[in-house]
Amino acid sequence: MIPLKKKQRSDMLKVLGLSGGDRVESWESSDTDRAVVQGRADGTCIVIAGSKTGRAVITAGCASGRKVVFRIKVQKKKVKTKSFRTA
Repeated sequence: MIPLKKKQRSDMLKVLGLSGGDRVESWESSDTDRAVVQGRADGTCIVIAGSKTGRAVITAGCASGRKVVFRIKVQKKKVKTKSFRTA
């Protein structure tokens, strides 16, 4: 779970480990009131937390059909996390 404060912006998400020739073709947020995603062709994205607290799922769709999921938690209080890793 990746915590973000309301209205916070993060560009730390990146899809890694794609096989040769595979690429990220789409980015989607499950709840745009809580998190909006702006994807880039290089497999990175910018996530902007909305004004509502709660959870959202960011999904990256790859050309191979593989889907990579990031879980976001938007909260009122300040985020103390300095770095994180996902498997």
